Amino acid sequence: RLISDANLLNYVQAEAEFQTFLEKYPNSPLRPQAEQHLRETQAVLAQGKLLVARFYFIRQSYKAAGARLIELTNRYPLYSQADEANWMLGQIYEKAEHNEIAARYYSRIVKEYPLSSLTADAKTKLVKFGVPVPPPDPAAVARMQKDEAEAANARPGIVNRSMSFLRTRPDVSAAAHAGDPTMTPASESGDETL
Repeated sequence: RLISDANLLNYVQAEAEFQTFLEKYPNSPLRPQAEQHLRETQAVLAQGKLLVARFYFIRQSYKAAGARLIELTNRYPLYSQADEANWMLGQIYEKAEHNEIAARYYSRIVKEYPLSSLTADAKTKLVKFGVPVPPPDPAAVARMQKDEAEAANARPGIVNRSMSFLRTRPDVSAAAHAGDPTMTPASESGDETL
């Protein structure tokens, strides 16, 4: 579900507020809930970036797509579709014949998103480039398994799914439930560019 510019600003402000709370009150009993709300807020922000990046990617405006994808993958590694964003970046660099850079993004999929449906294809690309296939990160496997279990438990019933068009806020059911959310404010992230 797309959100308006006004609501987007609210999510940007919410991200900053949750980050501030977590920094100010590291021992708060509310920390787990605040971290989850931050993960959900960041999932909404990442989804917006991915939708715009896809728009540009489909139109072969690779520089515009890449800039958004780089920011997404650097700022929101826990995002449920970060593997797709890394795949798209690999594709962009491969089309530009920068296979060594493309290999970094394919390697990231194998290592950090080992349960992704794109992992086998990423391994194939690495072998094609003659680049060693990295082993999956055990912490990433555990994180993805926990997220899959949480998502399976949170799936809405048929009545809730059919009524989803009435929802006034973005669906965050696929947001990560494990891993440390990004604590760097957007203005300080120092994202690289194409």
